[in-house]
Amino acid sequence: MTQPDADAEPGMTAVAATGRGGRAWLEGLLLVGLGTLLYTILFARLYFRDDTVMGGDTQVLWSLNHLALYALKAYGTFLWWDPTALGGWPAYVNLSVGWFNYLGPWSLLWLGPFTLLAPLLDLSVNQVLVFQKTILCFVLNATGAWLLSREILRSRAARIFVMLGFALGAMPFQGFRDSVLWENMAPTLFLFWTLVRLVERRDLASLKLVYLFAALGAASLSYATLQVAIWWFFAAIFLIVLVHPSVLRTVGQLHVALWRQPGGRAFLAVAVLAVLAGLVALTAPVMFHLGELLRVLGIGPVDWDTDAGGNFGSLMAHHQGWSVLLTWAPFSDLYEAGLGLKNVLGDINRAGIDQRYLGIATLPLLLVALLRGERLRWLVVLLLTWFLCALFVAYTRENQAIVALMDHAAVFRNIRTIANTLPRDVPSLFLLIAAGLGVDALLRRRDMPGDGWLRVLLVLLAAAAAAALLASILPVFAAVRHSLGHIGIFLGALSLLALAMTFAAGHGARRTMAIGFLLLVACDLTLSSSHYWQRGLVWFRNAGPHSLPQIDVLRPIDSAGQNWPGAYAGVIHNAYVGPILGLRPWLVLESRPERQALLPNWNAEIRTMSRYPDASLQRDVAEMPFAAIRDIDAAELPAAGMLLHRPPSPEVAPVADAGDSDSIVLRSFAPARFEFDVQTAAPAYLLLRDNDDRFWTARVNGEAVPILRADFTQKAILLPAGEARVTFDYDPWPVRLAWWVYYLLLASLLALLLARGGGHRRTGLCLAGAGAIVLAAYGATLLLAASRADQAVAAAQARLDAGLSGTTLRLPGGREVPLRPGTVGALERVHLDANGLSTVAGWVVEPQTGMPADGVHLFVGDAYWTSVTPDLVRADIGGRVPSGFTLTGHGMDSSTIADVRAFASFPGGYAHAIGGAPVRHADPPWTPPPLPKD
Repeated sequence: MTQPDADAEPGMTAVAATGRGGRAWLEGLLLVGLGTLLYTILFARLYFRDDTVMGGDTQVLWSLNHLALYALKAYGTFLWWDPTALGGWPAYVNLSVGWFNYLGPWSLLWLGPFTLLAPLLDLSVNQVLVFQKTILCFVLNATGAWLLSREILRSRAARIFVMLGFALGAMPFQGFRDSVLWENMAPTLFLFWTLVRLVERRDLASLKLVYLFAALGAASLSYATLQVAIWWFFAAIFLIVLVHPSVLRTVGQLHVALWRQPGGRAFLAVAVLAVLAGLVALTAPVMFHLGELLRVLGIGPVDWDTDAGGNFGSLMAHHQGWSVLLTWAPFSDLYEAGLGLKNVLGDINRAGIDQRYLGIATLPLLLVALLRGERLRWLVVLLLTWFLCALFVAYTRENQAIVALMDHAAVFRNIRTIANTLPRDVPSLFLLIAAGLGVDALLRRRDMPGDGWLRVLLVLLAAAAAAALLASILPVFAAVRHSLGHIGIFLGALSLLALAMTFAAGHGARRTMAIGFLLLVACDLTLSSSHYWQRGLVWFRNAGPHSLPQIDVLRPIDSAGQNWPGAYAGVIHNAYVGPILGLRPWLVLESRPERQALLPNWNAEIRTMSRYPDASLQRDVAEMPFAAIRDIDAAELPAAGMLLHRPPSPEVAPVADAGDSDSIVLRSFAPARFEFDVQTAAPAYLLLRDNDDRFWTARVNGEAVPILRADFTQKAILLPAGEARVTFDYDPWPVRLAWWVYYLLLASLLALLLARGGGHRRTGLCLAGAGAIVLAAYGATLLLAASRADQAVAAAQARLDAGLSGTTLRLPGGREVPLRPGTVGALERVHLDANGLSTVAGWVVEPQTGMPADGVHLFVGDAYWTSVTPDLVRADIGGRVPSGFTLTGHGMDSSTIADVRAFASFPGGYAHAIGGAPVRHADPPWTPPPLPKD
């Protein structure tokens, strides 16, 4: 072991030696358990109720998480492609290196078991997501916070203080609203802990942990890394090197020692390769889709030459320096009374991101730490990192240093809300740990040089608290009475208690006062967080556009009202608000009303898919260079037919009337696989209105055929006359290969760590076991992927045969219509269309909040409505229909109804009835028959 250098901070060796062994881990278990208990009882438990859902970006991205877990549960495969939104898009990019990272080792620790257990236990996707975004993320992040506190803070009371602030302060609220950041906190936080541990202990075990967590973290980064981690992590590392200059020399000496150890060279080689492989696997999706997948405002047309960073321009949040005062604003009345933190995104209060409160106790504790010089080097690192992130970087577009970075790196132009998110992330934890050093100072030292000034300042703080309390009763301060009174009471009590601890002679007396101090901290934070919780903005009622999406069976649709998210509205599915995401050529067309005719299965009014998969035979084909999309506004497009960006085959010619000789029947449907039975009277192009991508392949009767780009963004293949089995598959195999290589190297690294773990053999065994579980779960997922899609269709057919017989639709006027088995799948939803329909079973039709009532969505009880015309209303009653179920229309006003059509949808077809026996359909486009005319 290399000894600490001469310039190491006094007490470093003692700190490195404290808290080792079983007792330290027991402390961690108890503290993380305490924090989790407080967090769950006060907040997280409410999300497990059916009536409360998370707010902000957490909610508007929920459908992507839901569909990803559904794909694992129903098909046993990762969601590589999503055909249900945005004209079809490579969802794996945003699920592996975008908003989320579901392929990294930190995610696979829970996704692997979910994939194996969900089909067996019928786990609810929404409940699993709530658990993951609350309890699981809190436990991981709180563990990282405790480990970091353990290396820097000496006393258990100081670490308890940090855990209270972490559980009850602003940081959990960041997760409620922006789970993207909350979920990605652990990888970088644990890596930073290993680096701090290395600085403190300077031994080979710490160096090996750095490499291990660097390998784990390299493949676990995401969009959130650019939002927060990259800023605080590198700022803190830079400052550590400045205040601990000898650490670089020590690290070099440790590498030499490891190189000379038996097996050390193999460990170093595998560790470096694992880190590099993780970065390759992480960035592979970006490399394959760089400049293709864009995130844009969703306002106005998108030009072909739009920058890869989007078209946000000046729409980036920026906050001035005084906004750091929100760290000590216990309630929102200080803001509402005129502190006016405004930016181009609007009122920060309405966005729910003004909650930055970390406890008023941090003020006297920071004074104590600074004036008593407690671990001054770490204090400088922690406070300066917090300052740089919460103030300097938060200026963003008003800071030329940040502007210059954005000008030279397109990726930084897409992090428009960094000023809102960065101050509430790990920099807040740094401020708590810095204040924890004040607890250490109060408990460990007495009569230090400078205590006179410290006591004077604490008295002045108490006096300021008394003035705030007095001001709270004056009419002129009535608007901020709540905050002033709270600050007066708690700041006064905590400052006086800290003052008393500086005079206490015995350690027992200081420890007793520390208990009282921590109880006051808990009360202060609980009252503040209760206010921000009850105000809302980080949660919504589970209704209307905020209702949680639910998939019974992922099936084809033929209207926007049948799309699986139902009433839910988000950024990806039912995209009611920007920024909008999509492939570049699709966005160019989608953002121009005059070009949306090329996207007939996209409802541009409500921004959702209206049909998928949408396949048709095309013989009226026109050639147009793909380069025409660069100036699409000036391009002259034919009135009808398909555009092909190469000379059409001379075999394809228009046919006057194909009659019944042309047909397309969907045999199977999964997110990344479509299978059709096609019959053509003459050669034709099969056009699949789903965005093209380099990883799509097509086979006709088992033989690979080229996919041609059609209509600028969709895919087509050439078919000869006759019968054909056509299969489209999406497989980004280089990305999968990169991840397999990474996980093999990671397993090797874990094995080497276990073999040469020395005193850390138990830790190595745990880590190796966890890695083995991850690899086993991931391998099982891939092995099951090929068979699960067929199993899902077979199970649906079995449910259909066993459960549908005897099911009856009872229409107005007493007419009952039996439903018989359809062609594919099980009955999952029942649809009703009626003229003049006003009520169903006594439920009154009411417009959705915040959206116009004419031509968009309406809601009735458990039914999802789409207003087609003023005289036609469609009801989509969700949920599986059991055997013998009867739908009764007794609440309808029969005198105003011309007729009613009812039809039941299946994954691959539907059955419909108009006062008679059902008619079964299986041919796209699955358009329901028109209502009978008077």
